[in-house]
Amino acid sequence: MFALLSLAVSAGIAILFYDSLFLMILSVPVYIFLTRAKREEYSVRERQRLENQFRDGILSVAASLQAGYSIENSFREAMAEMERLHGEDSPIFREFYVINAKLSVNVALEELLSDFADRSACDDIETFCQVFIFARKSGGSLDKVIKKSAESISGKLELAEDIRTELASRRYESLIMSIMPMFIIGYVRFSTPGYFDCLYHNVPGVLIMTVALAVYGASFLLSEKLLNVGGM
Repeated sequence: MFALLSLAVSAGIAILFYDSLFLMILSVPVYIFLTRAKREEYSVRERQRLENQFRDGILSVAASLQAGYSIENSFREAMAEMERLHGEDSPIFREFYVINAKLSVNVALEELLSDFADRSACDDIETFCQVFIFARKSGGSLDKVIKKSAESISGKLELAEDIRTELASRRYESLIMSIMPMFIIGYVRFSTPGYFDCLYHNVPGVLIMTVALAVYGASFLLSEKLLNVGGM
């Protein structure tokens, strides 16, 4: 899909800006850019998904602790609950599965949570694991620590969701504004043949179109950067 999209974008640039299909070699850097951007978008989306599910996971652990289970058994109960809520393919089930598998061979829970926090790349999960480990070592009330952490994470997630909802319409507007210059150039070129001939196949014209393309590309990247506030 990205290969075809890269060919289409590079063909549009080559025809509209330079009147030369030779510049479809631009499809290679365009492909690299698209795949990298998509990979980053997928990574951000997976972190958001994990954070949302993690809140459910620690609440389940807290409920098991209140019911009288040990902390290790609470994580086993939470794993089963996450399987029912989110399925075996969910990030939180996979993480809890790893934790429980290593608990069964006597790996320390503190070590497992530290490893989970490092791999998650989520600030809230890292903070929770640090607080949890400190509370366990100091003999604090684990169920209260977990509930307080879950409330904090829930508040942040709700705020982030509100921001993403607000940005959705802005992203749509930005997409339209990004497409419009290409559409206008294409419309003028094909509705008025020869209108842009003075800008093709000569050094001054190529320089002007290159500068225009650079400004166009920079504005597109800037709009994406502004919309991706805080990785949202």
